[in-house]
Amino acid sequence: MADFTHKCVKGRKRHLLVDTLGLPLSFSVTPANVHDTLGAHCLLAGLKYFVPRLKIIWADQAYQGHNLADWCRSTGDWTLEVVKRASGTRGRCRATSARGGTNPMPRWVDYVTIMVVVILLLSLLVMVLWGVFVPISIPPTP
Repeated sequence: MADFTHKCVKGRKRHLLVDTLGLPLSFSVTPANVHDTLGAHCLLAGLKYFVPRLKIIWADQAYQGHNLADWCRSTGDWTLEVVKRASGTRGRCRATSARGGTNPMPRWVDYVTIMVVVILLLSLLVMVLWGVFVPISIPPTP
């Protein structure tokens, strides 16, 4: 896992929506005195148009409640599933392996993800410079 030293800032809550690969889809920052379900409204508002294939949203226990589940169902036709912590677990919960020990995601996974994104951006830049791919926002030169 990455080192998030900026998480120690008081007075803010960060809400992040990622896909199953961990790639960010949406984020929202709210004041700390705002309830998490209202932060979810900010996070998910207007997302149906941009992510039409989104069907199921997995959230932690801070986002539970019938109001948010009903809002998700009516706004985007999404199903909100609240993932509950195993009984007797305290603090941060890590995924457990079949043998019962903890199996955290290796740090190299973050580095590989970053390298893939960098390689894709560099290849896109090369394609734009060679004229193979012309983005819509850049008008073609006469």
